[in-house]
Amino acid sequence: MIEGELYDVAIIGAGASGLISASVLAEKNIKTVLIEKNSKMGRKLLSTGAGKANLSNTNISTDFYLCDDKRKLQEIFKKTPSEEVLNFLRYKLGVFTVVKERGKIYPLSEKSENVSFAFENFLKNSSVSVKLLTLITSVHYNKNIFEIKAKTLPHHFEKNDFVEKEFIIRARNLVISTGGPSYPKIGGTYSGFDIAKTLGHSINEIKPLITPFEVESPNLSLLDGIRRNARVVISIKGKQTIIEDEVLFTDYGISGPLALDLSFYYGREGEINSIFLDLYPELSDNELISFFNKRIDGSKSFKDLLFPSVEFRLAEFILKKLSIKVDDKTDIKGIERFVSEIKNLKLEGLTPCRFDMAMSKTGGVPLDEIDESFESKKIKNLFITGELLDSGGKSGGYNLHFAFTSGYASAKKIIERIYG
Repeated sequence: MIEGELYDVAIIGAGASGLISASVLAEKNIKTVLIEKNSKMGRKLLSTGAGKANLSNTNISTDFYLCDDKRKLQEIFKKTPSEEVLNFLRYKLGVFTVVKERGKIYPLSEKSENVSFAFENFLKNSSVSVKLLTLITSVHYNKNIFEIKAKTLPHHFEKNDFVEKEFIIRARNLVISTGGPSYPKIGGTYSGFDIAKTLGHSINEIKPLITPFEVESPNLSLLDGIRRNARVVISIKGKQTIIEDEVLFTDYGISGPLALDLSFYYGREGEINSIFLDLYPELSDNELISFFNKRIDGSKSFKDLLFPSVEFRLAEFILKKLSIKVDDKTDIKGIERFVSEIKNLKLEGLTPCRFDMAMSKTGGVPLDEIDESFESKKIKNLFITGELLDSGGKSGGYNLHFAFTSGYASAKKIIERIYG
């Protein structure tokens, strides 16, 4: 096995936290190696926010995170303000940002590929050596040096001719930024937790967060692909919380922003068995009933009455649920039942989808095992960032902001330690 040169910093994982950490270190010309098992940096970053890269939010607060230590999270955000992180993205990497609905912050292009390009462009010809298609097999800490055993991986087009190489990377500082298990098809993994555990850290139970829901009843397959602005009211500790956003019906249940927001509260409270969806929150029951009733006459069918205004498949679904045929003649009672159903569509047996559809997670390395700069309290010069930590954010830029904050803060502390 070939023993490589000694680096000031080794970063395992070229996701959001790893990329910004490497970029901050590159600005100060710190000798760094960035190790990534995929063939491209920022693979998950390219998928974030449905490819639009929801980078952050103007309303960063511990209220929008599930974690084991809210006080520590507050200290982290106080030490590294959101504007400082965003300014690095804007003025060092050149990413122009804009604020959209609900305080969501996006790149001007609203394309994650522009953000990925900004990082790659910043790191090229810098003090950072990038090793792609490189898998870490073990990490040891010996005499203040991290010894990282690694092996090369084949590209998809070279599997037949590929010759594996094993080598050792040595570094004075180590940043573990591998991300979590969400989206395993594009690189989601538990490997970072294994490394952290090997180096003495504990791991809180890991569960999927920011995920669609499977729905047991009713069968929603007829609505597959339909998008609606909808509202749901849930009760949390005696207080009502209103979520209003787009819901996407699928053959297995519900997805879209409303479902992702709902999953945050599911993660916080532990269980939401059923909900009532208002599929026309902008209109009252009386407004809808009054409109349809004015058009009722003895010759009109429910199809004649509803199809000019209501999505065909949605109308058919609701009518079928009420045991009304689309060609049945309209009556006031039937319309009142129809409106009641679209304003209070009950979904039962909600179950969060697994990590193959989850955007984030709860659990991981406890926050009380790191300091406010994400340095381990177990081993000096070891930093743990992003999804590896027990902090899962609400959808809307909160998870990506935490990843950027952790990578940025860890690099700043390393620089301070090197330069004094």
